[in-house]
Amino acid sequence: MSEKLKTVKQEIFKYRWPFLGIFLISFLALFAVLQADFSYYDDLGRVAFGYRGWSNFSRYLSSFFSIFLHGDPYLSDISPWPQILALLIMGLAGVILLKIFTKKDKFTFLNVVSVVPLAINPYFLECLSYKYDAPYMAFSVLVSIIPLLFAKKKTPIYGLSIFLCTLMMCMTYQASSGIFLMLVLFYAFYEWMNKKSFKECLMWGIKSVLFYIGSLLVFKIFFMQTSDTYVTNTIFSLRDLPLGALQNFKEYYHLFLTDFKVEWLVLFAFLSLSFLLGVLRESKRSKVKTFFLTLFVLFGSLLLCFGIYPAFTAPLFSPRAMYGIGVFLTLLMTLCANFKKNWFGKICVCLLCYLFCVFALTYGNALQEQKRYTDYRINLVVNDLNELEVSAGIGERKLKIVGNIGYASAIKNMPDDYQMLKRLIPLTFGGENVWYRAAFFYYSDLRGITDASLEEFPDDLSILKDTMFHTIYGNVEYIIVALK
Repeated sequence: MSEKLKTVKQEIFKYRWPFLGIFLISFLALFAVLQADFSYYDDLGRVAFGYRGWSNFSRYLSSFFSIFLHGDPYLSDISPWPQILALLIMGLAGVILLKIFTKKDKFTFLNVVSVVPLAINPYFLECLSYKYDAPYMAFSVLVSIIPLLFAKKKTPIYGLSIFLCTLMMCMTYQASSGIFLMLVLFYAFYEWMNKKSFKECLMWGIKSVLFYIGSLLVFKIFFMQTSDTYVTNTIFSLRDLPLGALQNFKEYYHLFLTDFKVEWLVLFAFLSLSFLLGVLRESKRSKVKTFFLTLFVLFGSLLLCFGIYPAFTAPLFSPRAMYGIGVFLTLLMTLCANFKKNWFGKICVCLLCYLFCVFALTYGNALQEQKRYTDYRINLVVNDLNELEVSAGIGERKLKIVGNIGYASAIKNMPDDYQMLKRLIPLTFGGENVWYRAAFFYYSDLRGITDASLEEFPDDLSILKDTMFHTIYGNVEYIIVALK
């Protein structure tokens, strides 16, 4: 037993430098986000009240793990440790990805660079922006990759790994639901390319999918709670599924094409082409068969990027629901970096990794600027309310926020192709959404004022103060702050 443990320890120890390299590059890219100390959407509520609140989305493991991570059922703010932990988890996922698809024990620096976008691709940046959710989102990616380590084991072991890991993925973050199937597609193709029979690869793929579907069904029947809030996990009826899923795919890929900057899209196209040419050059199969199967793998992966989400009647379209594209891109980069005599693809890998690092730093600094602007605008409102006689005295006043402060000037002045940046940075002070109002109502310690932004107010309120930033209307019972 001790000999086996020693062997396992040696096996793990030899991957320490690649793991450290992936983590350090990712950490440097995310440094500006960590430095911004930005409470992202749900973070505002959790920092203020310490609740968990993941179980209503069937994310039971997130709720369970958080007790140990925070050392208490009350979740105090321990950032940036959860985000750093998420990077460590993604570093481990990257090493496993390299192990699976390079079939090497020693990785080059380029191999390490090729998997860095697994963590810092623009879509996963939203996951890493959450002070509380980040490690559980990263964990869902890790457990989607782990079963491939057992791909050559006996069926019971491999099947059990799929079943358990898929359940864990569903109970942490379901946006990872397409990752395993993507990996199966690439792995089966890679095995076929290296002379394993088509029938054997097909049967292995079918076996993998069946275990995966079985785990999803167990989750749906025994664990999944129906959610019907700002999104839903209700699946289209069989009659409506084809058209409904098609509409969702159109929306996802419309967002992808507008989110990605032109240079990212060009490099994405070049990497796809480089992957195709590399496969044709290294495949031990017929070039014609290889060509068409490569197209099938690429197209199939694009359909699997979003997992089960396109089948939902009202899925999530936020960036954090679309990081499957980043996983697909990382797979292309990993394989292109590993092909021999593929200098063009390797240059694209380096360029895209660098551009994603630059974007991550830009995003982090933009978050800091938005936070500064938000604090400034909130202070202006609080100071003006404090000076008004109508805010003084005994009794509760109802306050409604209308309008929104929008983005800080530095963000508004960004070029049009920074659409991704505006999708990632939330509006932080306004009346349209509970999280837009949270920083104002949760942290300003307003005395004698309650949030009534969803209630009907009288139309005849007097103007109490009018400035270049906001207008305040009110009487002894109601106050409206109209932001400009």
